Amino acid sequence: MLKLENLNVDEEKWFYCEEDGYFYYKTILTDKSDPVVLFSEVEIPADLDNVWSLEEFTIDVSVDAIQSKNFKPNFEEGSTTPWLGIEKEDIQECIYPEHVKYED
Repeated sequence: MLKLENLNVDEEKWFYCEEDGYFYYKTILTDKSDPVVLFSEVEIPADLDNVWSLEEFTIDVSVDAIQSKNFKPNFEEGSTTPWLGIEKEDIQECIYPEHVKYED
């Protein structure tokens, strides 16, 4: 079983919330932002013997986004949720057309 320790997540750029099991990117993204990398390497646990050496595995990553204006998440160490009282039910689907870009 893979654990967080098996991924090389940059903790300066990402906040992991143990409460909900999500990673949160700490920087506001724009249409000019560089690609975002959650991790680039996976270390296979040493306790897996050669029986597993030819097996394939998949890591599924799903993404949610929030509007940065009017919202400041809580990334303080020990925070149980960066959402500050916002529940998933409060989040609405983006209604902007795909061609609309963020402008500073």
